[in-house]
Amino acid sequence: SVQEDATLRLEERFINHPALAIEQSRIAINAMAEKYDIFISVHHNAAEKHDPCGIETFAPETPRAGQMESFYLAFLIQRNLVRRLHENDRGVKSERFFVLEKTKIPAVLIEAGFISNAEDEKKIADPARRRKIGEAVADALVEFYRATAAK
Repeated sequence: SVQEDATLRLEERFINHPALAIEQSRIAINAMAEKYDIFISVHHNAAEKHDPCGIETFAPETPRAGQMESFYLAFLIQRNLVRRLHENDRGVKSERFFVLEKTKIPAVLIEAGFISNAEDEKKIADPARRRKIGEAVADALVEFYRATAAK
């Protein structure tokens, strides 16, 4: 498709020009902040050892406006994920991930299991689990909006 071709061309440019990739990311993040209220990024983690497992949610490390909202949202998401999935709770953490540090809106990054862990890898492949992740995040967003709208 045309969209896939365009994506491939952009990826090729990013691989060959890392500075361009960073600049494009900054532009996208700034544009996103003007259009959206919250940034949520969902990933699957990996580790050199095979024993790490479970779910963790990250908020920005660098103090800035909206950081407390990010931590509150991360807490709500993490709590809902662990309750709904009944999996290992690795907690809420702060990290200096580019996508979290550069956005001007509340931002969290979810690591929904480890692809390097055999048990987590099986769970990750389950469509019903992915649906539960979406439901848990949606419930957290409703709770977040109710709490922050009262301010």
